[in-house]
Amino acid sequence: MLKKILFLFFILFSFSSKSQNFKLVNSTTDFKGGYLGFSSFVDYNKDGLLDVFATGLDLGPAGDFRHAVFYKNNGDKTFTESPISNIPRTIYGWYAWGDYDNNGTLDLIYTGTTSGYKEDYITKIYKNINNGCEFVEIPHSLPKLGNCSVDWVDIDNDGKLDIHYVGINSLGKFDLGIFKNTGNDTFTKVENTGIYAISGDLGNLTANTAKWVDFDGDGLKDVIMGSSTLTERRFEIYKNLGNFKFKKIDLDLPQLSYVRLDVGDINNDGKPDFVFTGTTKLNLQSEDNDAKLYFYVNNGNMNFTNTKVLSNPMVLLCQLHLQDLDNDGFLDFINYSGSIYKITTIYMNNKNGDFIEKPHALPVNYSGGIDFGDYDNDKDLDILYYGRTENPRDDEISYVYENLATQIIYPDKIMLNNSCDCNFDASFSLNNDVDNVKWNFDDNSTAALNESLLPRPTHTFSKKGTYTVSATYTKGAKVETLTKIITIIGKPVVAEPSDISTCDKNAQFDFHALKDAEILNGLPSDQYEITYYLSQIDAQNKTNKLPNLYTIASTQQNIFARIQSTEKSICYTIKDFTINVKAAPIANNINDIVVCDINNDGFSLFDLTNVEGILLSNQMNVKISYFDSSNKSIAVPLSSNYRNIIKQNDFIKAKISNIDNECFIETKINLIVSPLPIANNLSSLIGCDDNNDGISEFFDTSEIEKNVLKGQVDMQVSYYNSQGIQMSNPLPNPFTNTTPYNQNIKVRVTNKMTNCYSETNLELKTSSKPVINQPENLYSCDEGSGIASFNTTGIQSQLIGNQSGLTIIYKDERGNVLPSPLPEIYKNTTANKQTIFVKVQNSLNALCFSETSFDLIVNALPKVSLHEKYALCDLEPYLLLSVDSDFDSYEWKSENGNVVSITNEAKIVNEGNYIIKIKKKQNGITCENSFPFSLSRSKLPKIEKLIYDEFDSSKIEVIASGDGVFEYSLDGITYQQSNIFTNLLGGNYKIHVRDMNGCGEYVEDVTLLDYPKFVTPNDDGYNDFWQINGLEKYPNAKIYIYDRYGKLLKELNSKDIGWNGKFNGENLAADDYWFTINLDNQSKIFKGHFSLKR
Repeated sequence: MLKKILFLFFILFSFSSKSQNFKLVNSTTDFKGGYLGFSSFVDYNKDGLLDVFATGLDLGPAGDFRHAVFYKNNGDKTFTESPISNIPRTIYGWYAWGDYDNNGTLDLIYTGTTSGYKEDYITKIYKNINNGCEFVEIPHSLPKLGNCSVDWVDIDNDGKLDIHYVGINSLGKFDLGIFKNTGNDTFTKVENTGIYAISGDLGNLTANTAKWVDFDGDGLKDVIMGSSTLTERRFEIYKNLGNFKFKKIDLDLPQLSYVRLDVGDINNDGKPDFVFTGTTKLNLQSEDNDAKLYFYVNNGNMNFTNTKVLSNPMVLLCQLHLQDLDNDGFLDFINYSGSIYKITTIYMNNKNGDFIEKPHALPVNYSGGIDFGDYDNDKDLDILYYGRTENPRDDEISYVYENLATQIIYPDKIMLNNSCDCNFDASFSLNNDVDNVKWNFDDNSTAALNESLLPRPTHTFSKKGTYTVSATYTKGAKVETLTKIITIIGKPVVAEPSDISTCDKNAQFDFHALKDAEILNGLPSDQYEITYYLSQIDAQNKTNKLPNLYTIASTQQNIFARIQSTEKSICYTIKDFTINVKAAPIANNINDIVVCDINNDGFSLFDLTNVEGILLSNQMNVKISYFDSSNKSIAVPLSSNYRNIIKQNDFIKAKISNIDNECFIETKINLIVSPLPIANNLSSLIGCDDNNDGISEFFDTSEIEKNVLKGQVDMQVSYYNSQGIQMSNPLPNPFTNTTPYNQNIKVRVTNKMTNCYSETNLELKTSSKPVINQPENLYSCDEGSGIASFNTTGIQSQLIGNQSGLTIIYKDERGNVLPSPLPEIYKNTTANKQTIFVKVQNSLNALCFSETSFDLIVNALPKVSLHEKYALCDLEPYLLLSVDSDFDSYEWKSENGNVVSITNEAKIVNEGNYIIKIKKKQNGITCENSFPFSLSRSKLPKIEKLIYDEFDSSKIEVIASGDGVFEYSLDGITYQQSNIFTNLLGGNYKIHVRDMNGCGEYVEDVTLLDYPKFVTPNDDGYNDFWQINGLEKYPNAKIYIYDRYGKLLKELNSKDIGWNGKFNGENLAADDYWFTINLDNQSKIFKGHFSLKR
């Protein structure tokens, strides 16, 4: 305890000497610390005061932190620990408060690990009951989470808070999701939202965070989110498109891990801005000296500008907050550093877009955080500071610091502490200290106890009701009276419900309609909720509530009614009543009594003598009476010839009464006059008699039932022979008659429901099977691609001769039906050979038929082996051609119509076009074919001209005459079709021109002169001498070499080896040199130059 006192002294001194802004609230020094967990301000009991919720580790004197703790704000700067203990303690988690069920109280979603390991992650939703008296866990399907952010947010603007989370699941993997609030304490996961989910595993103290705010003013909350794992990270803004669909905003944000952020209107322009920090490292083990703090201002339309960047090495486990600490209307900035640096920095907003660091005396603290709220209702923000301090060493704290910016000197309200018990006790206090106070509880029935001088009195009210409590205090010279209207509820006082009697063992009861008003006995129904159960325990625990319509399960049933206050559900009472089931007679089931409408008028006689025995069976102490459909009494016992009074569908009613009590039961007996079914007339069936003995095995019975019923349903068809003996049902198909030529069968149609029936006759007749002949195959000459034209005019007469009453059906190999009769000229559809299938059937009976087939055969046209073009040299007298000798006729013709030959050989002399026609007989028909060809004669080739330059040329063009097709060569070995030779070196060439059809060849010599463009006389064996190539034909040629000044250096002839770059035995310098050449003393002089290289 000593270290606590010393520490408090240090804190008070520091605050008064440095900042004058915050003061430690002494009553919070023993709060359990939020080390590695969190603490938060929250008005969990809806009394208008911010209480404290804390979870985490506390290893000091306030330890034994086995569950999360609520500290109730008493309103006088003191707190009382709540008895709520069902929320487990967690670390490395997060939370959110929100009224998801819209009942006016804050509910909790809560995550983290109970042990420090991911396998013990939890995610729990707690529903606030009775203004913070209970927090009841509700089931859900969210993943178990840690190192995360969770939020209550109305994403789709339907008035219900949905859930968003981003973090690490119990498998150590990244997880992200949205669950829609579907009402009745249920949440359904939303798929395909458009928000990208990263992948990867949990890193060291991985941070994931998200903030929801309407950035663009469209009424839908958008989300800014930072997520990271060991291998991936994202920091992005997503625009809410409605209906749980999102679109990533194109904003170049720094991509960081361990993002911490907050949003708020920094510059008071009505648009939310944001501030954030993070690290470029994927797995941060300690602080990052390169980390930065970024401020972004909202320009509208999802456009943001980075206005400020600060160094922030204390990024690990930090928290960022935008809060107005000095009540100037501008958001200040708080950076809590929770790891190595252990420094919390406060920056005050200077209202011009910048922040100024302000000194403070908050203690050195780490692995915790900071929260803000007006705990004392003085209209300024106080601080909830949690984590672990170093002075004293390793003390886990959850401290409340009062903001001294605004001071309330005098109390201004009465604080009520109405316990979570359902009694008439209530405790009171003022929200500030006073010199003395006198209380009046407006409860005169309690006499002297109606007043108190205690600062925090407790009063037991005499009864339920509304009271005006007053407190008259004195503080210095000020005397003032404060009042507060309170409601004392207590347990409901209701009437005892009466028992229920019924004759119906299967009766259904709406207890709300039947019992609510009786139980309340005049109490206002909107102030109480009544539910019904089958046991006292269920009624106490509110489990297994009965439905609105309840069907009794036994002859004596106890029902328990729970009557509770709608304002305070723990204020309830339980009343019970009994349902007694009296013995009632039984009316046994009786089938409808059906008779057939013989006269077809809707009336008939019914035998009712067995009705009573069926209805009563062996029941004792009962009596029975009957009534017709007009409610007139019918004599007992019932007669055997009762006539219905309503056409077709009538009934009588039986009333069975228990002689010992007033219970009775009524039942109806339906009297049905059933119309007779219709047996429609049937056409005679014709069967094929293949041997004329009057018996056919081919009667088609498949359509009999369909034709006799014509759509009637619930009918049975049966068959009888001429002796009345029932035949098989259905008849075999095909059916064989037993009476030759003609047989009659009785067909009966029976109503399955009434057994009423009608009959008709079916006649079976036989007919003879068609007699057909085998038609001959048809042949025709190929008209191309194996297709030919066939004359089919004789096919039908070949098949049936003069027979009548027959139908002929033709089909191809694929079963396709062909025209009947076939076209006179029919072209086959299958190349070369096609089979036509023929079916001849009796026109009266399709089952009586004969079948055959015939072929359409295409004769291939005769063929010869000839070329389309022939060539003949002018020197040859003729061209001898021949074809196969097994054709029936030959005719060779020239283009002017002259017959050249009528045998299989022909001598073709003249140039021109020719045709040969051949004929061959096959399958009784002659087929003809013809083949054209041509003959051309060629003249000998001759070179008329060679186009080239004698000197320094690499190209020769050959101009040749003749009417053939020529090819050209320089060596007589390799030929080309082009008459131009290129890329030639100097030298002597023989130009060859020959006819491609072998009609002669022409040769001519040509010489090209060429000279090297450089000389390198260095005795390496390459280019050591300069000489002109191709001078062999010019033995008298003279070559003169000059320098650039025209000085003659060397004279060469065609036989010299060349010039070695010397003059008078001395090497000349590398340079350009000129030359002239005169070929055999010709007047034409060739000039050029070359380079000497050293």
